[in-house]
Amino acid sequence: MADFEEAMASRERRIETYAGRFVALEDQLSTLQHESRKAQLEHARRREADDRSTVALFVHFQARFDDQELDDPRLLAIGQRAAASPDAPATAYAVREALPWLLRSWETEMADTPVRLSEFKRLWLDSLDKQIAELELHKRALQLLDELDKDDWYRVKFGRRALNGAQTKLTQHAERALQAIHTARMVLDCHARPEAAFASIDLAYKLVRATRDYEYYDMVSFGASDVDCDISRVACAIQVKIDELVASGERYAIKCSDAPPPEGALKWAMTILEPEMATDYDDADDHSAPVLFEQSSYSFEPEPFNVNPANGMPMNGGMSGLDIYGNTYGSDLNDPW
Repeated sequence: MADFEEAMASRERRIETYAGRFVALEDQLSTLQHESRKAQLEHARRREADDRSTVALFVHFQARFDDQELDDPRLLAIGQRAAASPDAPATAYAVREALPWLLRSWETEMADTPVRLSEFKRLWLDSLDKQIAELELHKRALQLLDELDKDDWYRVKFGRRALNGAQTKLTQHAERALQAIHTARMVLDCHARPEAAFASIDLAYKLVRATRDYEYYDMVSFGASDVDCDISRVACAIQVKIDELVASGERYAIKCSDAPPPEGALKWAMTILEPEMATDYDDADDHSAPVLFEQSSYSFEPEPFNVNPANGMPMNGGMSGLDIYGNTYGSDLNDPW
């Protein structure tokens, strides 16, 4: 009998212990549920704040877009949605979906830089080299150039060498932009805060824009086109000297090359004729001064081109547009120098 009562008492003690543990577990569960609800609310508030930050940062970032991005229909649609409903979760989701795509488009553009350099060489450098080589054939006339004309000739040679350096620098710009784009993609893949993500994207975009500006201004507008203009001035000066030599009775003859024009020749491309000393000047049928330039059949009318008279910079969009510094026609308010 005593053993039975002791067993029952032990059982009751175990039941009380289990009941106490159960109550403790219920308290812990209640606490965990409360913490979970609190964490969910905090996550929702943070997600809502991140959505607002994402949309606001995108709108601020979009204000610095180039025409290439502003003309993109996808980015244009997202910008319109951000302006209409900036607090909508769908707007933030659309922005997050567009950012990786935007980085991929920049990456493709920067990776195609060698292709554009090859095209630039085909359209510009090969033609410039041909014209410079043909100018160098007129050594006698080059020696007789005035000081100002010789300065133009030195600028031709220096500008052509500078274009080689510009190609190397452009490649370096594109490589740095690709590295920044890769870093920005890694930040996005880590689901970083909007501020960190847009900071990395902004750095990548600055390098992309710097590459674009360097490619356009240093290699085309202020590079190859300047060399082309200097070549034209030197060629005109050489023509004058040839006329003077012929007028004074010098034996100076030229022969016309019947070679077909190179593909992608420049506007108003002229064929500079190769000089040679006449073997029998007295028997020549034509004793007039040779023509250094001959209008080739493959040239075409140049597009209208305007220059801002206030600073001499080329205009984009004619007289109603802006020059390369952002000045209107006749004004010089944004001079970086």
